[in-house]
Amino acid sequence: TGAFLVERFSVEEGNPDTTETVLIWTAPESGLDDGPWLGYCDELGWWFVDSTIATHVIYWARRPGVGQ
Repeated sequence: TGAFLVERFSVEEGNPDTTETVLIWTAPESGLDDGPWLGYCDELGWWFVDSTIATHVIYWARRPGVGQ
């Protein structure tokens, strides 16, 4: 495995393209570890890759090594 620098974006700055699976971090209010988790965003909100709702998402980042 390699080491990668991951640039996190605040959800307040905007969201990724709806076709992109990204890394997401959640706030403590979510009841989960802060992440990162695999997820995506669509017009209805944030989701984990298993299609469960992701609440309190605070950051997202493109997956290292994907699409480069």
